Amino acid sequence: MNKKKILIISLIAIVELLALTGCTNTISTDNNKKEGNSISKVDENNIKQGDNNNVNINTGDTQDGKEGIFEIEYKEETYITKNDNGEVVFENKRNLPIIKSSKYANSAAKIQKSLTEISNKNWNDIKETSDEYKDSPSKAGVNYMLGTSVFGGNYISFMANQSSSFGGTSWSAEELYTYDIETGELLNINSFAKNEKEFKDFLMKKVTEYVKENFDKSALSGLDSKVKAIIETSGNYGMQYGSFSVILPKYSIGTGADGVKVVEISKDEINSYLKDRYQIK
Repeated sequence: MNKKKILIISLIAIVELLALTGCTNTISTDNNKKEGNSISKVDENNIKQGDNNNVNINTGDTQDGKEGIFEIEYKEETYITKNDNGEVVFENKRNLPIIKSSKYANSAAKIQKSLTEISNKNWNDIKETSDEYKDSPSKAGVNYMLGTSVFGGNYISFMANQSSSFGGTSWSAEELYTYDIETGELLNINSFAKNEKEFKDFLMKKVTEYVKENFDKSALSGLDSKVKAIIETSGNYGMQYGSFSVILPKYSIGTGADGVKVVEISKDEINSYLKDRYQIK
């Protein structure tokens, strides 16, 4: 069982505990369209449900002669689980991107496919776990939402946020994915780096320093292996506004109470390790 599914199960278990103590409320589903009380399944190639969030990103750079626009639209999808009495127990939501570009059409299609596959893996876990816990005494939901994070000239980043809210208490997880706008490649550590070993060593150093300054001493046990696993996992790093970010997922370093942490490394510190194509301006 993967860590993301364990997190979903943990959230549902907490819901049940809150329900037994009378602390839960029904979550809000404003701006989310549903078709009656049935389970709504939307094919990724025929998305008709939910609200739109259109984003136009100017990819033009007159110095490089690059002209074009990424048109990014997000379509929402809802999955509802009922108990044996026909009552709605879980109402989960995600969105899927539709990405178009007149200049980078192949790249846009490749990025859209990649993000859809990433979302599908999480969505399948959410749906499976939701149905497994259909006898939960409380209404709840898990959302997996994608959003355009930053455009940096030769790259574009997307942030994925998984969130749940029960009885006024919320949980979240974040993922960051950066793509090359011309090739549509999902960038990994080697893609970014002038020298992979030097880049990894630098990231290990920066993340380790952050952990020692921001976490309890109990989190330092096995720190090297924890940090190495983080920076070698896709979704835990990428470009943000003016910085390179490394996400420390919940439970990856410390306890659940530590939540999600983000190590932001400034362009002045990191540019010397990045290929010229991925310099942060």
